[in-house]
Amino acid sequence: MQLAHNPITKILNEKLKSFDFNNLEYLICQKERVNQFQYKLKDLVVDLTRQPLNQEIKNELIKLARVSNIQQKIQNMVSGQKINISENRSVGHFDLRNPNRFKSNEWLKLTKFTNKIFAEKKIKHIINVGIGGSDLGPLMVNKALKPFTTGLKISYASNVDPSNMSDILENCDPLKTLFIITSKSFGTLDTLKNAQIAKNWLLNAGISIEESMVAITSSPKKAIAWGFSEKKIFLNFIIFYGIITIFIISYHANVFLVMIK
Repeated sequence: MQLAHNPITKILNEKLKSFDFNNLEYLICQKERVNQFQYKLKDLVVDLTRQPLNQEIKNELIKLARVSNIQQKIQNMVSGQKINISENRSVGHFDLRNPNRFKSNEWLKLTKFTNKIFAEKKIKHIINVGIGGSDLGPLMVNKALKPFTTGLKISYASNVDPSNMSDILENCDPLKTLFIITSKSFGTLDTLKNAQIAKNWLLNAGISIEESMVAITSSPKKAIAWGFSEKKIFLNFIIFYGIITIFIISYHANVFLVMIK
């Protein structure tokens, strides 16, 4: 049963109408507020004292969690059951805490490729082609690791306006540039348009995409049909959506390895 259809949700909505949470001052000053809305688990402190909740609403939320069988649903997620109904697959959140993922063939393939890039020192400019999380996620990590830069220049092409890619390519040497094409479905129009511009740019310089492009996708067949060989495709759902992109374009591979372990 969806939460929206649960009878307790209706009760909650009705009760919320009778409370005014616009001003929390009267709540956070209550004597038992900390005892009722602050929780500790070893070094972890969860502080809900400044959330728009009172004891009555909290009790109803706990009831809703129990009748929704939330503990079993969490266990299903952790155990790898296919809880993503729309895509008929499991979710990868808890895989990030599983040390065995560092032994997977996909991880070994990834680390081998990345270490090769850094060891050869041929690539000087990496261009990430993607939108949404495939653009903002890697950008966030790059900024976090800026003090550890190895001198690689990182650029992002996320705008379908061709001037975005053109401006980036003006400062690139085709022999020293690596493109990372990230698209979960390998059908995102913005990404594929920019990927085609990059492909044409390389071919005009006499360079094959095999040398200077990799794909990150959940749809390897589409990537192969587009022109990638299997060895240049990394499966983003194996580890975590976007994490491979972040890994490859990180300023320093070893620093990033330590971070995610």
